[in-house]
Amino acid sequence: MLVVATLVLFLLITPASREFLFNHLAVAAEWAAEYAPLSYVIFAAILVAPLVSWLVVSKGPKAQAPEDPLARYKHADDVLPD
Repeated sequence: MLVVATLVLFLLITPASREFLFNHLAVAAEWAAEYAPLSYVIFAAILVAPLVSWLVVSKGPKAQAPEDPLARYKHADDVLPD
């Protein structure tokens, strides 16, 4: 997160990069206004998808440890002596 914040900080320092970013943000805002219902659904899906995936992973069934296949032979009393 710190790396991304530092990168954004350095990108915003130079006037050319600042102009580039703000122009692209303006184009994205115009697109969102032009295709209002569709763009809002897309933005909502982008924002809600991480939350839904987190809920599925956290509320899903817990992984069980595999059973030891040799556990029944450790205390076997019915083994014939040599």
